[in-house]
Amino acid sequence: MQLKSNHEILGVLHAVSEEDSCCKLHLSCNYDIELPPAAIPENKLAALVGKKVCIFNFDGEFFIRIISER
Repeated sequence: MQLKSNHEILGVLHAVSEEDSCCKLHLSCNYDIELPPAAIPENKLAALVGKKVCIFNFDGEFFIRIISER
C-alpha cells in the first residue's frame, strides 16, 4: 500500500525491508506501507522498529514521529 498525499497512518513499526525498489514498513495496523527509496533513511526507520509511530505524507514528502516507546 502506498500512503496517499496528505494522509497519515499510525501503528507499531515491526520491521523495515526493501522490496521492488521501495522501502516497505511493516506496521501493526495490518498495512505494509511502501515509500520511495530515499523518503526516510532506512537506518532511521530501523531504529524505530518496535515503537508506535505515525507516518505522514505531505505532498510527497514523508515525515515520521514517535507516538510512544511502547
